Amino acid sequence: MIYDQPEAFKNLPEDIRYRFVPYDPVKGIDYTWEREWRIKTDALSLDPKHTVAIVPTADEAFGIVYGFAEMEPDVDVEDGEPYIWGVHHEPRWLAVSLDIFGFTPLH
Repeated sequence: MIYDQPEAFKNLPEDIRYRFVPYDPVKGIDYTWEREWRIKTDALSLDPKHTVAIVPTADEAFGIVYGFAEMEPDVDVEDGEPYIWGVHHEPRWLAVSLDIFGFTPLH
């Protein structure tokens, strides 16, 4: 990250401006305590097996887990013959909501 006075932004080369974070502690602008990564890309491929989405509410977590789930048949075997007796959701993504830990979303 590049922490500097807001007016310094215009002096940065275009290809690194995405790393800029304004810094002016006199005006209360100090984000140096944050720890984040920024990647300059138009798309980011995430593997659902190695990714957890952290979202504000349980409703949002539910939407991610079940909204992107695959519908899989429930197969059973009777008299040696398989038959489908229903379907179930097979989640692809994992999500956890902050509200289950007592954090409430900012409005």
